[in-house]
Amino acid sequence: MSRRRPVGTGRRGLVDSGASMRWWIGIAVAGMVGFGTVQAGGTNTLSVSGAVISKHNCKFTTANSSLDFGVLNPADTANAVATAYIGFRCNGNPNTTLAYSITHNGGQNFSAGIPGSKMKHQTLATEFLPYALTLTPASGTGSSNTNYTLTVTGLVQASHYQNARPGNYQDTVLLSIVP
Repeated sequence: MSRRRPVGTGRRGLVDSGASMRWWIGIAVAGMVGFGTVQAGGTNTLSVSGAVISKHNCKFTTANSSLDFGVLNPADTANAVATAYIGFRCNGNPNTTLAYSITHNGGQNFSAGIPGSKMKHQTLATEFLPYALTLTPASGTGSSNTNYTLTVTGLVQASHYQNARPGNYQDTVLLSIVP
């Protein structure tokens, strides 16, 4: 009948140091993995972007423009109309026809609905004078490397300026052209 020895003991009943050492090393490694985790100092997300413009593009050739309604007399019954002319040029490969579109942002005092665009009184912050803009042509096609003229027509209805507070009114409108 053979005698059973306790696990981890050698022939003479002594502890097998090789098995025991492996067991202790395994515990030490597990402890380092579970409790000694290194934390990162922080993260960062980097957005990368770029824009490639078309070989065919249009640009305004008139730097800044003015649309002046002049003096508006409340005794008048006619709508006030003013016109400005703005140059633009579409560039691209020779003999190429390209489509363009011109828009405006409605001005600094724009609000959705009617009247939309409004000039603001220079000293009375709550007084506005409504107006409307028409861009001609607002879109179209043309030959590349050709100069064009945009006509901006502004209209202030007589009923709006007849009851307006006296003073100077103004607004700034941003025109955009694509491509």
